[in-house]
Amino acid sequence: MWKKLFSNIFSGSRGASRTVNKRQGVPTFSSQMPRQSVGTPPLDQLWSKVSPLSSTDHRFLHPRYSPSSRVPCADFTRFIVDRLKNQDIDSIRQLMRAIISGNPGFGIGPGWIDEKVNEIASIDFGRYCWCSNSDFALELKALFILSSKDGGQREFWLADEQPLLFAFALCCHDIQWLDGVEQLIERANFFIRKMRKDTPFWETYPLFDRSGIASYSINSPIVASLLMTLPLLSRIHLVSFAERGAASLPQSTNYKMRSLGINPLETAPILLKSGICEPASSVEVLVELFSKEDLIAALAERNITYRKSWKKGQLIEALNFHAPDFIVQAAEREGIARVKPEFLSELRLLSANAQMLQERIKLLCFATPETQHSGHAG
Repeated sequence: MWKKLFSNIFSGSRGASRTVNKRQGVPTFSSQMPRQSVGTPPLDQLWSKVSPLSSTDHRFLHPRYSPSSRVPCADFTRFIVDRLKNQDIDSIRQLMRAIISGNPGFGIGPGWIDEKVNEIASIDFGRYCWCSNSDFALELKALFILSSKDGGQREFWLADEQPLLFAFALCCHDIQWLDGVEQLIERANFFIRKMRKDTPFWETYPLFDRSGIASYSINSPIVASLLMTLPLLSRIHLVSFAERGAASLPQSTNYKMRSLGINPLETAPILLKSGICEPASSVEVLVELFSKEDLIAALAERNITYRKSWKKGQLIEALNFHAPDFIVQAAEREGIARVKPEFLSELRLLSANAQMLQERIKLLCFATPETQHSGHAG
């Protein structure tokens, strides 16, 4: 089932008609989708890769969600990083316009997203932190640009999940914090104090101080190096998945992650191919995925005796004992996987690093292009 579910996603055929697996909610594809120009040549190339995952009516958007929700169909961070390197901001602007096309903003049009792309592309993060890998700043910009699709100001990400998701993607980097970060602390605290005047939520939100952003070194170099080879959103999927250890890869993302562009049809095969994760048969995971009615039906179909008073754990243990093939087939069908044991402890150390890194990333939300540096509020 893994092969049926995940293989050849980016091969030659371009799927137009879709059916949905009711349990997983995962679309499958058939037929041919016409390849029409969607913008710049790099954007056309991107479309040729992701069109099987995309909505037929709104290119680059996920087919399962309303276009107004602006949910990307795939991970576009690698494309954005590449375009930033090539100073091709126009392709990024056109991509982001496509992502907000189903909900560009009532009465204001799509121009606001151009301004956000231009601003983020112009930020010099080198004023505040240093990383030996020059891609760090570009990766952070790519994440900022993608999240800007939801509108609003980055300051409000302090109260949301974005900084932690960004930290999951970037926790494999060694980052040194520079004196310029003091400016960001000042701006962040100015913002928090201002919000406290009118909004109860911010009354207990802690202020930032320099002692809370000390630099640290990566203490899990093997897994960190492996993460560096993965696309950004695949890193998020993996680090989040590691907190559970074993689960259904297709079902191990939440809406906030999918809203950023994490599509298990894309990320799950990447994680398996990386060698960090592997398919697994897990009774414990299947207990969570199946209803009691599902398990009773499976037992009855195989003429296996059971008691109606049994809980799900007992029902699946009976299946495991009398029909072990059911467990294996169900695990394959549901995409059950685990982090390989030799990587799990290091990956969880990186997850702990991410918990600290999110506080630094919250400060970087207050970074602006140099021409905008003025006053306490930035």
